Amino acid sequence: MRFTAHTLLIAATVATSLAVGQPGQALTADEKRENSRLSKAWNVSIKRETAELRFEFAEKCEAAFAAGEPMPEPDVRITEEVKIAEDLIDMTVEEISEQYGLASDANRAARKSMNDCILKYRKRNDGS
Repeated sequence: MRFTAHTLLIAATVATSLAVGQPGQALTADEKRENSRLSKAWNVSIKRETAELRFEFAEKCEAAFAAGEPMPEPDVRITEEVKIAEDLIDMTVEEISEQYGLASDANRAARKSMNDCILKYRKRNDGS
């Protein structure tokens, strides 16, 4: 079964809330900050994974276009559990936020590459 990044984010949020929100135990401020930091790190990992999948599709798409083959199926869904990337584990919230910006930029570039290739196919198929 495949899930979108949005579905995985919701599931992870619910799972984290259930695991952390045990009745009778209030979280300390430090625990809340740590949970928030880890959540932000996980979001960066999701952004990176999504960008990687989109870049991989764009490469396949460009290769197929150059070879005159039909466009590959644009399947860029995350199909495996995404874990926090090792390089993010020991970072501060500020460093993670910086990484989020970089991952977002990569994600936008990957989406553009993917959409550019799809547009090439549409133009070729429309005879433009």
